[in-house]
Amino acid sequence: WGNLSAKAKILNETASWPQIDAVGMYGDLLALRAVNNDVKPTFSDYSAGIVLSKSANDKTRLFGGIKYSAIVMDVVFSSPVVSGAFEMSSLKFQVADIFLCTGIRHQTGPERSVVAQVGYGFKYRKIISRVMINHKHLELGLDIYPEGMFVFHPFLAWHWIF
Repeated sequence: WGNLSAKAKILNETASWPQIDAVGMYGDLLALRAVNNDVKPTFSDYSAGIVLSKSANDKTRLFGGIKYSAIVMDVVFSSPVVSGAFEMSSLKFQVADIFLCTGIRHQTGPERSVVAQVGYGFKYRKIISRVMINHKHLELGLDIYPEGMFVFHPFLAWHWIF
């Protein structure tokens, strides 16, 4: 599940105003592109939002924001899938929600930090949380979805600052 994310600073932090950033992401299930038969599924995952952040001290920043996020998948089968009286010739869904998120980033070294964040999706009442360790170009983390049964989703990311 590869994705490209971008963050652009709109306004620098001042004594009375927080830093304001625009964020966006586009993702795709790359394995679906490798499917080599009559079925050509399409999948996209995208989000856009605004993040406000303010320094608590020299090493710690608090942040919060709002983000619209959507996942869309569309599959048309070359022949219907049949199981008894059940028949399915296509599968299409879209899940979209608006999330309110907040968190903290603490600088642990010149090019290292630890981040913890939590968010809430209003439409589906979904709680999301993330813990990650950032290095200059490497990010290691764990997404935690505590609904019903806990779901843990580890991730690895490379990033560059321009």
